[in-house]
Amino acid sequence: MSVLQKLKPLFIRTDVSPKYAAQIRGEQVAAFKKALPLGMAATLVNSVIFVVYIFRSNPGPEITIWASIIGLLFLLGLPTSIRAWNSRNDLSPRSESDLQKPVYSAMSFGMIWGSAPLFFLPHADASTLLMLTIICAGMMSGGAYIFSTIPKAAFGFVCALAFGLILGIL
Repeated sequence: MSVLQKLKPLFIRTDVSPKYAAQIRGEQVAAFKKALPLGMAATLVNSVIFVVYIFRSNPGPEITIWASIIGLLFLLGLPTSIRAWNSRNDLSPRSESDLQKPVYSAMSFGMIWGSAPLFFLPHADASTLLMLTIICAGMMSGGAYIFSTIPKAAFGFVCALAFGLILGIL
């Protein structure tokens, strides 16, 4: 039996009744909301470290614009994060459209983080290259964990960030 044949069952969609599918989606959204404050905290810490480092080594309008966008997203997501932190686990059934907002949010967030290497790596020295690469790798790992309950969101975030990092390095 080949490796592909062994992996095939992992990628086959299992049909479940609509009732159970809605319940599973509810659990996915609830787990995502519970992990959201942790992701917000990690984003804030990484953003501050990155912005302070870039301001010290290569200040310019790009870092101000990037920091403003990250700050705005943080402020927009803060009420949702606080509600998620204070609320009980809402395991109510969800529709497929309820999963679209986290997916689009994750992809947008990945694109914003992916823009950092595009802005700052082309003219970076070795220490800035290393620091930004490490922060982006950490954000990819953390994002994959935070968004893991909604695989499409995790995939969108990681791919958007990885694409920006790869283009920035090239």
